[in-house]
Order: sequence, then C-alpha cells, then structure tokens
Amino acid sequence: MAALTSILVDIDAGAGNHPALDQAVSLATRCGARVKIVDVLPRVPEAVRHYVTPDRERDLVEHRRERLQSLAGAIHGVA
Repeated sequence: MAALTSILVDIDAGAGNHPALDQAVSLATRCGARVKIVDVLPRVPEAVRHYVTPDRERDLVEHRRERLQSLAGAIHGVA
C-alpha cells in the first residue's frame, strides 16, 4: 500500500469548529503527510447577485483567507 504524502481538506472557514481538519491533522501526524487546507465560497445566486458588490465580495474573500491563515498557523507538527 502506498503511503500518504499529502492530504487535501476542504473546510468552511467561517465555521466555529473543523472536525475534518482535526481528522486530517491527526492522520497527517501519524503518517508524516502534508496538509493543504482549502475553503470554497458558495456561488451567489443570480437573483441576489446585485446585492453583493465587488468591494463586498473582496471583503468576504479576504476575511476567509485571513481565517484560513489563522487556522493553518495554529497547526503544529505537520508540514
């Protein structure tokens, strides 16, 4: 069986807890794998798209990016 070298985990950066991330870190620690964390913003429905200005969209993306960086910074012992 091939060893795991990399684990990709999708999380909701806006959520308060991240059980999938916890499991990925635990698994990566045991097998020496790297963890890559991603967050996908949901698509804004066309019916309400005009309420989400480009500035607001940039703010949302930046907030999620900062949250991902914070979560990644709190992980120790995993590449």
